[in-house]
Amino acid sequence: MIAGAGSLAAMPEDSRSTLAEVIGANVRRLREESGLTQAEFASELEFAGLPFQRGAVAVLEAGNRKLDLVELIVIAHVLNTSLVALSDDGAPLGRSTAWLTPGVVARLGYVRLRLAGNPARRREPMDPEIPRRAYEVLDLFNETQEERDARPAEYARRFPGFTFGQAAMANLATRSESERRSAARAGVDVDTFVTAAVMKWGHSLSDERDLRVRDATTSETDPRSVQALRGHVTRSLLAELEPILKEVD
Repeated sequence: MIAGAGSLAAMPEDSRSTLAEVIGANVRRLREESGLTQAEFASELEFAGLPFQRGAVAVLEAGNRKLDLVELIVIAHVLNTSLVALSDDGAPLGRSTAWLTPGVVARLGYVRLRLAGNPARRREPMDPEIPRRAYEVLDLFNETQEERDARPAEYARRFPGFTFGQAAMANLATRSESERRSAARAGVDVDTFVTAAVMKWGHSLSDERDLRVRDATTSETDPRSVQALRGHVTRSLLAELEPILKEVD
């Protein structure tokens, strides 16, 4: 583990960056180059198994969040990069140093060499009890470069008029069982359903439902009442979406 997840301890005050700041700056740059907003990037991370919200992404990019190795691996995957690239500050090898912890300074070139010298190998899961969602995430790790290169064209075909970031978010939403059930209730395919939802609210129906339920409840609201409200809100949202579905379909 490079560092424990959570808030950063205070570092000595000097001109050196922390490793977290170097990584955060690279995450922001690569996210922006990918055309993703912080919210869209958080959605990609959540699908890959990291429960990140937009605020957590902002803290990460500011260099104020320590990341464990698993989080770094998933972040690198979602950004289609490597751990070596995430720790690269652009300086010549051996020329720059960074604080790893309040008491440890290391040359970033050395950090990158250590990361590059011990590649991890993924083991195929054999347990039949592993959820389908986990297999879908593992399938993403198995993508070839050709498949990744084909994404923009695929997104343009499936979600015409969307930015790459919007299409990436829509693509993730189509994998949701909740969106698939809602699409079936509306009598349309899931791509059409999600396209209409993004046009209407800027995100999926499930996300809009959760936002409205959150605004209408508190931590003290009875779980049964919350569940009943979720059903009511879902029906209302389906009704709101119906005119747009007729235009999109």
